[in-house]
Amino acid sequence: MVTSKASRECLSLRNMFLVLCFVVFLHIESSEGVGITIIESAIAKGAVCLDGSPPAYQLDKGFGDGVNNWLVHIQGGGWCDTIQDCVNRKTSGDGLGSSKMMQELYFSGILSNRQDQNPNFYNWNRVYMRYCDGSSFTGDVEEVDQANNLHFRGARVFNAIVEELMTIGMKDAQNAILSGCSAGGLAAILNCDKFRGYFPSSTRVKCVSDAGYFAHVRDLSGGYRFEQYYDRVVTLHGSAKNLPSECTSNMKPGLCFYPQYAMPYIKTPVFIVNSAYDTWQVFYILSSYEADPSGSFNKCKYNLSECSATELKRLQDFRSDYLGALSVVANSSTKGMFINTCYTHCEADQTIWFEKPTSKLGDKTMAEGVGDWFFDKDGFKKIDTEHVDPHYFCLDGSPPAYQLDKGFGDGVNNWLVHIQGGGWCDTIQDCVNRKTSGDGLGSSKMMQELYFSGILSNRQDQNPNFYNWNRVYMRYCDGSSFTGDVEEVDQANNLHFRGARVFNAIVEELMTIGMKDAQNAILSGCSAGGLAAILNCDKFRGYFPSSTRVKCVPDAGYFAHVRDLSGGYRFEQYYDRVVTLHGSAKNLPSGCTSNMKPGLCFYPQYAMPYIKTPVFIVNSAYDTWQVFYILSSYEADPSGSFNKCKYNLTECSATELKRLQDFRSDYLGALSVVANSSTKGMFINTCYTHCEADQTIWFEKPTSKLGDKTMAEGVGDWFFDKDGFKKIDTEHVDPHYYFYNWNRVYMRYCDGSSFTGDVEEVDPAFLSGCSAGGLASILYCDKFRGYFPSSTRVKCVSDAGYFPHVKDLSGEYRFEQYYDKIVTLHGSAKSLPSECTSNMKPSLCFYPEYTMPYIKTPIFIVNSAYDTWQVSNIFATNESDPNGEYTKCKNDLNACSTSQLKRLQDFRSDFLTSVNSVTTNSKEGKFINTCYTHCQTDQSTWFANATSKLDDKTIAESVADWYYDKEECKKIDNEHVYPHYC
Repeated sequence: MVTSKASRECLSLRNMFLVLCFVVFLHIESSEGVGITIIESAIAKGAVCLDGSPPAYQLDKGFGDGVNNWLVHIQGGGWCDTIQDCVNRKTSGDGLGSSKMMQELYFSGILSNRQDQNPNFYNWNRVYMRYCDGSSFTGDVEEVDQANNLHFRGARVFNAIVEELMTIGMKDAQNAILSGCSAGGLAAILNCDKFRGYFPSSTRVKCVSDAGYFAHVRDLSGGYRFEQYYDRVVTLHGSAKNLPSECTSNMKPGLCFYPQYAMPYIKTPVFIVNSAYDTWQVFYILSSYEADPSGSFNKCKYNLSECSATELKRLQDFRSDYLGALSVVANSSTKGMFINTCYTHCEADQTIWFEKPTSKLGDKTMAEGVGDWFFDKDGFKKIDTEHVDPHYFCLDGSPPAYQLDKGFGDGVNNWLVHIQGGGWCDTIQDCVNRKTSGDGLGSSKMMQELYFSGILSNRQDQNPNFYNWNRVYMRYCDGSSFTGDVEEVDQANNLHFRGARVFNAIVEELMTIGMKDAQNAILSGCSAGGLAAILNCDKFRGYFPSSTRVKCVPDAGYFAHVRDLSGGYRFEQYYDRVVTLHGSAKNLPSGCTSNMKPGLCFYPQYAMPYIKTPVFIVNSAYDTWQVFYILSSYEADPSGSFNKCKYNLTECSATELKRLQDFRSDYLGALSVVANSSTKGMFINTCYTHCEADQTIWFEKPTSKLGDKTMAEGVGDWFFDKDGFKKIDTEHVDPHYYFYNWNRVYMRYCDGSSFTGDVEEVDPAFLSGCSAGGLASILYCDKFRGYFPSSTRVKCVSDAGYFPHVKDLSGEYRFEQYYDKIVTLHGSAKSLPSECTSNMKPSLCFYPEYTMPYIKTPIFIVNSAYDTWQVSNIFATNESDPNGEYTKCKNDLNACSTSQLKRLQDFRSDFLTSVNSVTTNSKEGKFINTCYTHCQTDQSTWFANATSKLDDKTIAESVADWYYDKEECKKIDNEHVYPHYC
């Protein structure tokens, strides 16, 4: 059965809130009323309400083992920002400006004395601190407004009530909480450290703010109009002196009234209870009269069922901004939070505190979450990401979907999420066609059930490692490998580019139905789904605790950036368009997109170096999709000359088979980033097919085995850390159909080893070369490493191949132009390290000093600091020495003048500066003598000449000691500073 998000929960805010938050309209269920205590003595201290009346509180005394614990809850009730507003407040009759008008309030929620409603604090001493000043108990102005009899003394009122409580037993508290709702919740934050200061260090003191985290976010007008209101409150009440001084010294006091700016300076632990759609903030911060003078948002904010799609989207943006303002809480080890999406204001003193299952987060009620945090059982930080309606839509606006086959036996706590494949769309018309095609790849409305086989099978004989896991088929419906995220909807075509949100929504849904408790989890996928498994791998890992084993297995998703039949990279433009249309860049590895254009980071070979979670690549080196659409696309082969071959291998000519082999070689080169990683694995066969893990080849085809293991066995061994499995089919280097009774083509290839070589069995190996070959051994070192398993010791030795970028006799870098021409003519740029070519012109990356920092495989440099080829062709070329003044010297050292020898020494110094700059780490080695020669490892100087020894060792001995890790060999001849013949 296909399950859509819409079928399991109300997808839109308007439906969600009607279901989730009807608690707003319930009457408060409370325990018996508690009488009001008036503190007459506070008048003498000047601690009075707005009208000059004394402060007040209500106390319900503790009992049992709670008798020495105290909870002080501050009443809410907004603020007053002008004289007239404060006059209205003190005379309004609700007691928010005068204790003379206060009525008893009932104790419920966090103040309840019933264990079933308030399990952690029911028998504590519970105090309701009555609010009567209008500044969240921060005001302190000495002068009384005599004309209106207004007293701005909120801070003194707070002090007077706390001091009164200390005299009646709170000074002996073992545990104490300061909490509050709304303006009282803000007061609990701003007075938290002050409250802590009344107790000895042995008392556990923490603060809980309910609906008091008022955020500094943009309103409907795009401005921060509510900010002016707080400015007036703080000024009128003289609050600045009671706000964190570290904050007010960095910004205006009005901003320090906002928790997001004050919290960094509050040392006492604080827990935030709030809705991300807090109604008070929606009404008075997001859509106040000043921000929405026409009242266009009124219908929506008063009745969510009246909201348009645009208005619902604006509410979601408010939620996003609100969560951003909470980052100071999320990033603190002492802070906790319970952030739901109920459309309400104040919850901790309501029944939602303890009884509403729909408001649970992490399977805990608000009461349980706060209790666990207070008693240090859990650093509780939960945000409701299930009921968010973040507009996670398929291309056509339909909801996401998945299929689940539940686990059983010992697999019940293991999860495998497999992403469906289905290509991409790169233009509006292409995406329109996709959403209406009927295959469900752009709309969940058109999806049909898919069968579970291969890696999704529930049969042990077919899927030995994962058969009894919870197996999920994540249906693909966006066209960007779940990376897209464009806020704007294409209204004309009803296109939604929200792939990244779709992925998030499905994973978050799975977490709520058990995946959060997974012991093992795999993200896999086929084709575009395989690419999605790579690009979303770290994100998937992030949903789980560190104790969960999480890895990713993409099948046929390693699309390579390689040359096509035309010699170009025409498919690259397609990825560029996909990434641009879907807004994918923000969801690709930032380490990659900061170094190259985002379209390239859609290729796994460029993205993988930045993916930290272990990944196993299942692919054919002759992947049919890539042969059809990358190697021989219509753009690369407009005449269709390759069509017969690619559709039927038996029709291939020798030249065409050779071109397929070249494609395989390029593909394996693109896999070097996998081969060189200890956390990555791979199973690369030569089956002429696309997608294998969800087919029977996963478990049963003998012709697809590598290292005597099926794909299923290889992946299983790697996942369970039995084997760092890295296998490449080197026996069948020709493309072949994996079906045993099909026509099988054996591609003959004269490679000099009659296909007897097997890099899987080689240990050890190194790549070396002389002169231009020495340079090649540097430039191809990582690629060479990539052909071997990680268990093979692979290193490179460059002899006379370290050509430095140094000035010639004329003081110029004339040789650089020569390298410019070589790199351009041969199209070498693509074979040079991309990290280098993204920072400088490609020809400079032909110089080892600029390339070696990006080469990970160990390299040993054998060179003379007076290399004859370099002296003749870099230092003293015809262009730099047009008169030939240096000709005799460079051809015969005995003919050199003193000044010419000195100039040669300068060349040596420049050479050493260059080579020393890239051989500083322990893995690099060097043997730099002063023999006037070029190339030594293939000459007798390699082993015999005493004049070429350094530290009493020959080149051969030094290289061997370095290769076998006997010695960190870095040798420079400092004895013979002049060039000499060896």
